[in-house]
Amino acid sequence: MAFYYHENIKRGVSLPSLIDIIFLLLIFSLVTLNVSDVSDAVVQTNPEGSSAPELTLPTIHGAETEKFDRRIRTLLFQIEHRNPRDPASAKVVYVLDPGDLEYMDIRQAKQAAVQDSLFAVFPPQYLQMPESDFSRIPACRLIQKSIQAYKGRVFTEPRPSNSIEIRAVEDTEFRIIRFIMDRCSVYGDTIPSIIVHTLTGKEAEHGI
Repeated sequence: MAFYYHENIKRGVSLPSLIDIIFLLLIFSLVTLNVSDVSDAVVQTNPEGSSAPELTLPTIHGAETEKFDRRIRTLLFQIEHRNPRDPASAKVVYVLDPGDLEYMDIRQAKQAAVQDSLFAVFPPQYLQMPESDFSRIPACRLIQKSIQAYKGRVFTEPRPSNSIEIRAVEDTEFRIIRFIMDRCSVYGDTIPSIIVHTLTGKEAEHGI
């Protein structure tokens, strides 16, 4: 007598196979994606015939560029090169204080800082100094003293409008900026914001 074996065939889609298909579709989409749709970067051939391509990076264009107001209304630290025409010269910080005036011009404030000796030069190799030694150099002591005096005289209570400004050349090391920020943060909400501007070489050369 013959026996017949009927195999139970399961119908449906296997889950591991479905996952494999999804991954394959994802890889195919990434490979065939047009890079020009994601970025505005354009690779151009060097006109001299060199094999090295020229890369044009995307740029950000604003509807309007904000111009720096040359009048100061709050304490401002201006950091520039001691010799504006020599980028390798030492950094110097000027303390520009409007005093009791409603506002003061940058040039006038800088002249007043020079007359009152409210400026100091950062020594060579100050980036390699330990934090304790760095905080004791004349430039850092001048910064700390100026913030403390201005806070006691003007920022008598916490206000959102209280701010201190920094105007620095492009190659200013972050250690200087961080030191100013740290000294302002000691006073908490009394100095809630710091505004940073870039000082161009042409402005520094003309003393503005």
